[in-house]
Amino acid sequence: MTPGSPTSTEIPPHDREAKRRPAVIRHVEEVTGNVAMTCRYFGISRQAYYIWYRRYQAEGTEGLRTRSKRPKHSPNATHVEAVGKIIYLRQNYHFGPEKIAMYLKRYHDVTISKSADLAKGGVPAGRVVAGDPAEHRQPRLT
Repeated sequence: MTPGSPTSTEIPPHDREAKRRPAVIRHVEEVTGNVAMTCRYFGISRQAYYIWYRRYQAEGTEGLRTRSKRPKHSPNATHVEAVGKIIYLRQNYHFGPEKIAMYLKRYHDVTISKSADLAKGGVPAGRVVAGDPAEHRQPRLT
């Protein structure tokens, strides 16, 4: 192994994709010396290889770890106060998306999208409400 070449022992065992990346870089350095042939052999694009290689050169083996694809900043996200009100209205009054949007506009002067902010049963994305609201309703008398 050449000095400075990546080793898979330095990467946590739970990150399988990150364990494969040093092998790809090592294959180019020690076996073929040809990026295109190595990428074809491993079934990756050359762009992916060069991203990994630049990260490896800049950060070492830490740069080969899988990174989150989550955005660092969401300027169009619903404000925290509005999310709290939405969850409160959904849990306590069982309002649907249209009624929640109307209520927030009328009483709190907050404008939200009925579909985007209240998708999946009236709860903002990423929020889980314990229990089904239908469980708390009174049964119909027939």
